[in-house]
Amino acid sequence: MLEVIDQVSTRLWHGQNQRQDGELIRCEFALAAHMLRHTCQRGLLAQDTDAGHKVSQSRLLSQDLDKLLDKYKAIWLERNRPYGLEETLPYFKTHHA
Repeated sequence: MLEVIDQVSTRLWHGQNQRQDGELIRCEFALAAHMLRHTCQRGLLAQDTDAGHKVSQSRLLSQDLDKLLDKYKAIWLERNRPYGLEETLPYFKTHHA
């Protein structure tokens, strides 16, 4: 699945978009791909039986989630009003363990 996400993401970056918000659309798709990659990596981590590796990977995924949420907030504010943002963030924070 990670390979498919990367293949589709690459095609999206090489495509042309003539819309006025074309760059924002690319950023939104890149964010979606990042979310999908992150989710896949969490799934792989859940299957990992090496406790030491699991701890180090969990830290990396927590750092990645912080970066993902920073991008999410920035893109949200480009497309939406700030109001709904705060309502969506708790979902990410409570469902990433």
